[in-house]
Amino acid sequence: MDQYTIHPAPSYTNGGTVCDTSDPENWGSPDPDDPCFDYFPIILIQDQVHAEDTYGQGILILDWDEDTHLGSEIDLEDGMVYNGIILGKGCLEIQRGSTLNGAAFMDGTYFNESLCDDDDPLDVKEEAVLQYSTCAIERAIKGAGLEDFSDSDVGFKLLKTRAFAQLPRYEEPRQVPR
Repeated sequence: MDQYTIHPAPSYTNGGTVCDTSDPENWGSPDPDDPCFDYFPIILIQDQVHAEDTYGQGILILDWDEDTHLGSEIDLEDGMVYNGIILGKGCLEIQRGSTLNGAAFMDGTYFNESLCDDDDPLDVKEEAVLQYSTCAIERAIKGAGLEDFSDSDVGFKLLKTRAFAQLPRYEEPRQVPR
């Protein structure tokens, strides 16, 4: 797997008046006066990614390698602030003054020892903050275009046009004795 270091930052078109949602390093803006304030991307992480020195918001999904059955890693480092949801297969490290406001779910089944420093899929180092925030979660879901209809009579959630779900592994059907 490869390692990437990125410094997410809002980017613009039309002379700075329109948020450029085609830029993969544009992870939105915390500034209510910024054109990217309402931009909450859904970002797929493959391999090892270090996000440093800035701000991001939205939903991060860590993918896994189908051949090795090992996951990916996202590191929030050097004062990085992320508001939203991080979920997937692999590991998350929050370190060196960084903050995650929202929620994280890491499936340790896909823990990748070659990428992850510790034996835990969620590692919060000293001087780092993991703060559960329903406000950040709701804002990320709505901003990313995922609408929650959990009050429906059918008992499941419809997520507008995009969804993430962990499905059980395929197994050969078993013969049931009669």
